[in-house]
Amino acid sequence: MKTVKFSVYGVSMAMVLLAVVSTTTGCVTAAMMGVKVVGGAVHSVDVEAQSKELLDQPLSKADAAFGKRLNTFQDTRSNREMITYPVKGDLLSQYRWVVEVENDKIVALSKTQFDADGGQDIIKKALLKDKVIKKSPKEIHADKHFKKLILVLRNRSTGNLVRVYDVRGMLDLMGARYCVLDFDGSDRCTKIRLVGVPASAGKSALKR
Repeated sequence: MKTVKFSVYGVSMAMVLLAVVSTTTGCVTAAMMGVKVVGGAVHSVDVEAQSKELLDQPLSKADAAFGKRLNTFQDTRSNREMITYPVKGDLLSQYRWVVEVENDKIVALSKTQFDADGGQDIIKKALLKDKVIKKSPKEIHADKHFKKLILVLRNRSTGNLVRVYDVRGMLDLMGARYCVLDFDGSDRCTKIRLVGVPASAGKSALKR
């Protein structure tokens, strides 16, 4: 039987974090944490089930499972491609399947979530906007919060670049973990997204 490496928050760790955050900030309730833990468990089950069917299979298997591709990105530093798909039943379009492929073989599968911390992430994006919008990569990198560039992707349809930064040291522990910046043809930032990864399997470039 094929062994699948799978990552998700443990309930015990979540409870420890609840105790720490509750006593220091007073802004996280047991009910809120419970929603996060239960939600994480649901995502982990989804990813585990899909990964058993898709890992080490050709990309066509993902097309059959998830339907129409939303975007295809080429990793500028490797031969890996990342293809995004919608998540069925996601009425708010908050989630994406991210399938990572090398040599037409699926090597990783993740479920990502935009604005994982809800209104808090919307506030964070507003605060970050002046730091990134219309700025060049060099200008953005000069900011102390954007030192951990982990991925540079090229959108296959537009040719424009997307840069992914690890911002775990900057944003709240229970909020988004990555800042995804879109750039135009002049390599100026046009859009900012905060993205979490509730669950992943395989050798993903997006490490949790």
